[in-house]
Amino acid sequence: MNAIDCVAGRTGATLARQLAPNGCLLVYGALSSHRQTDPAAFEMPIFAPALIYSSAEVRGWLIFSWLARKGVRKGSQTLRSLLDRMAEGTLKPPAARRYPVDRALEAFTAAESVAHDAKPLLAFAER
Repeated sequence: MNAIDCVAGRTGATLARQLAPNGCLLVYGALSSHRQTDPAAFEMPIFAPALIYSSAEVRGWLIFSWLARKGVRKGSQTLRSLLDRMAEGTLKPPAARRYPVDRALEAFTAAESVAHDAKPLLAFAER
């Protein structure tokens, strides 16, 4: 099994423990550290022998570093491919709910809610 994670912390460590031999966990965010002051929230406690003996891999990924390595042309081609797949309907982004700026407080409240069913987006302009 391979995995992708935007939380890191203990959640990411749980995913890392589930990796198949030679599996890879791609970590691209650290939501577990959101609004944290406890240094432990920034750590990802992984049992090293399990990674070593299964030859698994945990890799961090940041879009800005990736774009810098790939260059403008390759980055543009990849982003265009993603947009084309979204337009075709073969790649679907997660559900989102737009909030006009005058309802910003409601959007912020939804973003902080554990139970929101769609990602809150602030709309600064009308469609």
